Amino acid sequence: GPQQEAASAPMTVELPADDDDYVFPNRIVIHKILPALLKECRDQKMCLFALPNVLALCTRMTEQQFSQLVLPTIHKHCMVLSDGPNKPNQQPQISPKIPQMVLRHLSILWAKTTLSEQKNFIIPFIVQSLQFHSNSDIQSEAMKRAEEALNSHIIDATAFKNTFLPQIKNVCELTNSEPMRTNAVVCVGKVLSELDAVTIVNHVLPMVENALVKNPRNASAPLLMSCVGVLRRMSVILMENQSGL
Repeated sequence: GPQQEAASAPMTVELPADDDDYVFPNRIVIHKILPALLKECRDQKMCLFALPNVLALCTRMTEQQFSQLVLPTIHKHCMVLSDGPNKPNQQPQISPKIPQMVLRHLSILWAKTTLSEQKNFIIPFIVQSLQFHSNSDIQSEAMKRAEEALNSHIIDATAFKNTFLPQIKNVCELTNSEPMRTNAVVCVGKVLSELDAVTIVNHVLPMVENALVKNPRNASAPLLMSCVGVLRRMSVILMENQSGL
């Protein structure tokens, strides 16, 4: 059944080591293989199996080829998140494993898209994933990708502060899952060195304090250790930036 198919579908993309490992030349891939795989991506059941191959082939493409041939299909059929029951005449909901797979391999999309496409497609997809409160796996992947985007300087600190940080704070505030709250604290802890002192004091410090007071008597060891670690790191950064406060 579909559940068995979803369970057996690969979640990671295997990339060839170098050009010598390619069996087919690019011309055959672009004109023969890729269109067939993209067609399968439009099918809810087959997308889980076709998408890893599409993502692997993307590493061989130019930005222009990716933009014209792949991005429209991935954006429409794979970067989709929907909460709640289906409405009449609405397409069936896709498996959450599909957008989760895109998130896990977002580095491929970052590398093959223009700044405009990143602003219009990738960043909104990460934001929607952070807001997808019905699936903690997707939210966790989205937090990892947001942190990586800042630490890799794909986005700057202002973009992170205005776009991703409010959503990560919401995850920490709204979730009933302590592991998710821990993930949110760890996420902001990893980007502290990229943030200015004012942002740390006004946004990160209250978030960590709120995470601690949610259930202070029964807080788990991972949450306590994460909060203490982030608070210690914050104190070091703020001491170094006293003149900026």
